[in-house]
Amino acid sequence: MLSPRATRILLDLVLLILIVVILYELRPTTPAVEPPPPSPPPLTFALIKDRYDLVHLGMTGEDVEALFGPPTEHEVSNRELKEVEDELWNFGRNPMPEPSEMFWDRWSDPANKGRWVAVLYRGYSKSARVYATIKEGF
Repeated sequence: MLSPRATRILLDLVLLILIVVILYELRPTTPAVEPPPPSPPPLTFALIKDRYDLVHLGMTGEDVEALFGPPTEHEVSNRELKEVEDELWNFGRNPMPEPSEMFWDRWSDPANKGRWVAVLYRGYSKSARVYATIKEGF
């Protein structure tokens, strides 16, 4: 029979071993918690301008970002783009998705804010599809 002190020491050793085993088992999950790699630097606007005609209806957002790089602005909303949406909608005569299902991304020329490319997507994820494109200043 063990004394109460020996029983307590034995219990503490079992708990210590249990903690060590748990920490060892959790070790493989730590790389999964690391932050994602930084996004690539934006492409030059001349390259975006050259690749504009390669974007077509139905492309995914991932495909567009592979061509243009990350957008300068995500989920843009302004008067010019609203006018384009109205023209696409033909002021109620053409069926269009709900506005909540659509968003614009824009790539701007850092040297000239009057030159930009905007893409209207249908859906809300990287798999969202191109619904329309517009360019300004070139």
